[in-house]
Amino acid sequence: MENSRECPLCYSRMEIDFEEGYGECYSCSEWFDVVKEKPLTVEHNQDPIMKFYLPLKLEHELLSKKGMEFSVRCHPDLGGPDIDEMIDAINESMNNIKDSILGIVQQAIDEQDGDWYDIYNEYELLEEEKPRYILDEEE
Repeated sequence: MENSRECPLCYSRMEIDFEEGYGECYSCSEWFDVVKEKPLTVEHNQDPIMKFYLPLKLEHELLSKKGMEFSVRCHPDLGGPDIDEMIDAINESMNNIKDSILGIVQQAIDEQDGDWYDIYNEYELLEEEKPRYILDEEE
């Protein structure tokens, strides 16, 4: 390869092959297509994103159609809870839900029992533009 430039991803040196029209960074193992020589512009040749869905049985006693349930101990005749008590109670409910969801997700993973075939076959391919980088400004 006859030329090198700074890699736009890891800032190490990457080699550019103008004849073949690509660049390769040996440091971060990424590839780039040369889309224009003046100014030198490359496009990151990255894999597409595949979006999958893990089937979940998402139910929790603190979640309902009304919203997230939380409780504060106080007497309504004394003005009710203050804001800090409300926020603390919301955070406690949120942490309980978070911990439960982690368990629900782990159970769903365990139920796959190593068979990811159905999940793998049901994916969406997300379309996105490949990032472009100008490596040399025009003089």
